[in-house]
Amino acid sequence: MMGPMPLRKFETLVKSFGCRVERCTKEWEIRDSNDGKRVMGFATVSGRYVKRWYVDEFLKLIAVKRGGQK
Repeated sequence: MMGPMPLRKFETLVKSFGCRVERCTKEWEIRDSNDGKRVMGFATVSGRYVKRWYVDEFLKLIAVKRGGQK
């Protein structure tokens, strides 16, 4: 299992799929850049790293979303 991903690298990954990262009160949220709908929420480790589970979950959700739009 791989370790956590730096937040900046995760933000770049999210942006490459047409989404954006927003800071909320207690967690972070990923929103679709086109319609602003919430994709998922996630937490950080020490405010600088994203647990690998959240990275994998985001990639699964994007795959389902992309598959559903075709």
